[in-house]
Amino acid sequence: MRICREKVFGEADQRLLQFAYGKALCKNLRNYETLELRFNYARGEGGEQENMSDELLFNKYDIFSIIQGHTESLKKKVQSIPANTVLNASEQDLVQALVEEFRLNVPVVKDEDIYIAHAEETQVDVSGDPMRRFFYDQHSGPIYVPGNKTVIAVPFEGDSEFFRIRPQTFTTNPPRGEITKAEILLTHVRTDQNAEAIKQGYQSTVSSIKQYLASLSASAAQFNGQLEALLTSQLKERKNRLLADAGMTAAIGLPLKKREGIPLTYSVPVTRRVPKIEQIKVSGTFSPEPALANEDYEEILHIMQNMVQVMELSPHAFHDMGEEDLRSHFLVQLNGAFKGQATGETFNFQGKTDILMRFEGKNVFVAECKFWKGEKSFLATLAGC
Repeated sequence: MRICREKVFGEADQRLLQFAYGKALCKNLRNYETLELRFNYARGEGGEQENMSDELLFNKYDIFSIIQGHTESLKKKVQSIPANTVLNASEQDLVQALVEEFRLNVPVVKDEDIYIAHAEETQVDVSGDPMRRFFYDQHSGPIYVPGNKTVIAVPFEGDSEFFRIRPQTFTTNPPRGEITKAEILLTHVRTDQNAEAIKQGYQSTVSSIKQYLASLSASAAQFNGQLEALLTSQLKERKNRLLADAGMTAAIGLPLKKREGIPLTYSVPVTRRVPKIEQIKVSGTFSPEPALANEDYEEILHIMQNMVQVMELSPHAFHDMGEEDLRSHFLVQLNGAFKGQATGETFNFQGKTDILMRFEGKNVFVAECKFWKGEKSFLATLAGC
């Protein structure tokens, strides 16, 4: 046995070293790590080349800064919500919408879906290979030899940005990989055909990735668990402040000038109006056709738009309603604003028509309510009218 800086090599290894270097370097080599690296190459254990295009994972931000920044962004978001929405929308619906927006979604690796994205031959630059420096001039530039490249895709579900966040627990040697929207790509470039080495390499990297994600998940779970309470508190504080400001303004005793463009809370008019039906003048002996006055037509559209806004602000209240139930809400608002001549119900529904207004046996307003299924479906509906 021969000892070199506390590293023990067997006689067979010594002969291999002497064969590789042409002479015994053990006594003269200053860098023990360099000797070990060259020794491994001589034994055929250094076939894999590092892929420098891969980035260090979990190495750009830290989880504490992310949570702190996320909390501040949440507070700013609550302050940016229009006052009319804060005061009139369902608090439960607002909270749930914000929870979904700000929830931390740490990725979960889908082990069963890992696959080889592609495998191909390639040219490998071995100019940095310490074992080959004895055969090539290290200052002569790139030296290419035939090799192979295998890319293994590791699918995941979650926010890909977490692969750039350093968790509470980490190592000084984080894994490498290429981050895509739904996969981490692990590239293995080798000058040999050692499949077992590739298998062990990717499994080790995946194991390291999962350890980092587990630490991030613990921090995210703590934040997510407090998220609903934090949002509820922020919204209540904002609403109370808005109400207090409104009370202070009213206590001053001066009229408040309304600003243009500020949405008002929708309410059904107290005084029901009778729609104005105009007789269109025509030439000849034809009977004139009734037509709805433009101002009433615009008012009808305005009421329906306000009802849509009510549904958007409180989706939880309308989520489980069917088509007829939703249509009834439009009818209630319209009949609350307009009064018919013979009966109290001006608007009704009949057959395939959702909302219908008739005058002297003739249609003066027809509306059909449709669930949104995309632009193509919308255009097809218009074409069938």
